Amino acid sequence: MSAAQLFDDRGWRKIGRTLFDSIRLQTSAVNNKGDWEVRAYLCLDVSDSDVVDDRGISVAKANRPLRLPLEVEFVTNPSVKNSLLIQKSNVWSGSDFC
Repeated sequence: MSAAQLFDDRGWRKIGRTLFDSIRLQTSAVNNKGDWEVRAYLCLDVSDSDVVDDRGISVAKANRPLRLPLEVEFVTNPSVKNSLLIQKSNVWSGSDFC
């Protein structure tokens, strides 16, 4: 089940803002469709956000990590020049680089 589906099923929503920093290029290449694929490591900062239920009560764990190491895959958007879209985003399972 995706995180979006879980949020929908439980009536949760994210409030506040999330930021990222410490981006580092992993790979970049043109795929077999002729689109660019770019993979990067980045640190997601959720310290200024929360997850709340339909009554506005926080459902986030108090001891949750506030900075998460991610591996993100971007692809070019053929309909919008000079743009990248997030195709995948996964928490990095290796050592925490944040």
